[in-house]
Amino acid sequence: MNCILIAIDALRAQHLGCNGYGRSTSPNLDELASQAVTFTDCTPGYAYTVPSFTTMFTVRYVFNHKVFGNPHGRPNENEFMLDDTIPTLADLLAREDIVTAAVDNLMGFGSHPKQFIRGYRYYISVTQRRKQRPHQVTADQLNQEVIPWLRAHSNEEFFLFIHYWDTHQPFVPPHPFDEAFQGLEGLRVIEAPDGRDYVEDVGYKDDLNEKSLANVNHYDGEIRYVDDRIGQIFNLLTELGIYEQTAIIVTADHGEIMMERPLTPFCMRGIWHPTMQVPLIVRLPHLTPHAHLCSALTHHVDIVPTILEFYDMQTTTSGDGFPLMPLYAGQTDAVRAQVIGEATYCGIAQRLLKDRAYKLVKNFVPRPYEEWIPKRDDVIWSAPQPLELYDQVSDPCELVNLAPGKPDVAQEMEQRLDVAIAKTMREGEDPFREEMWERIWTGGSLFN
Repeated sequence: MNCILIAIDALRAQHLGCNGYGRSTSPNLDELASQAVTFTDCTPGYAYTVPSFTTMFTVRYVFNHKVFGNPHGRPNENEFMLDDTIPTLADLLAREDIVTAAVDNLMGFGSHPKQFIRGYRYYISVTQRRKQRPHQVTADQLNQEVIPWLRAHSNEEFFLFIHYWDTHQPFVPPHPFDEAFQGLEGLRVIEAPDGRDYVEDVGYKDDLNEKSLANVNHYDGEIRYVDDRIGQIFNLLTELGIYEQTAIIVTADHGEIMMERPLTPFCMRGIWHPTMQVPLIVRLPHLTPHAHLCSALTHHVDIVPTILEFYDMQTTTSGDGFPLMPLYAGQTDAVRAQVIGEATYCGIAQRLLKDRAYKLVKNFVPRPYEEWIPKRDDVIWSAPQPLELYDQVSDPCELVNLAPGKPDVAQEMEQRLDVAIAKTMREGEDPFREEMWERIWTGGSLFN
């Protein structure tokens, strides 16, 4: 049995056809989803790349692995290296003599985070040119490495990680994908609670201008482009005769804000649904999926336990996650009652607690609320509310903060969040203690 884990950087779940998007952005992923289970409510560990992937591969929440900075352009940031005693997925698989490979370039970050190469027999870094930043690698460049590797190793039992970057900024899809979507074609416009027109999965209609709408269309064009190149991989697996022997899991490290937060458009900051709801499509060849869509609460920490169970490996040391096999097979409708997530937004540390009814956002304001005044030029989000509460059923776009009107619900969820953190914390201090709030406040791109 083989397993391929595909991560598409900065891909938000709501812009895929299999998740109900009105545009045909993802025909190949939609076809995969028809043979799989699409988990429609998956939360990543963090809204930034390095912490998020570290959570994905270690099965630990960020406050447990403590890699909460994103030192992509910062050499020698050694305090954000993963503890060598914490195993990664590739470490665990390599111990079982499974051929492990990654076509990726996270090691191209300035800090060279070594946790992303540990355990791999083959690590192919796609970023080689000095002037080429990691997020400027294209799907064609990835496939130039993936395709020959698969041809050479198709007769072995393998695990392969592929990391596509095309949906990360800048949005410059190649032709003809740059013209795949025009105007508001295919986008749904609804009436927001305040009476304004709201473009679902984009933002308020009157906040859109020619430039921002072009960004949305090019983002969707990037999805269509990378989907087309992923289709090449699926076709190759069929050609090689190993498609039916290969588990395929597709996800993203975080999403992307469009115009939902017009003061900070097109960014990966923040703990709201555009960044903290990622795709998760799971196809397991030896199991018939019970349902194509599953709305159960899932999390990045569930991916590794699922892969280990697929390889019939023990999952008792699988950290903070749960195998998704019971959901996949229809044996249960939930593996957890709530999920935790972490992020930062313009100098503010944030956490979320989400259950089936509500989502709580806790903003760690580094000063007393009344005294909090932005000092840095890039901080334009003023007067944040310490608590935000959103109705998950009636307000999936998170347009109405219910915390002022439902303080009892917000405070009860805040208590549950604090208890969940305390119960789950493995060792050491909470990294979001007060002095860390100050570091996030002054840390620039390292944290924000």
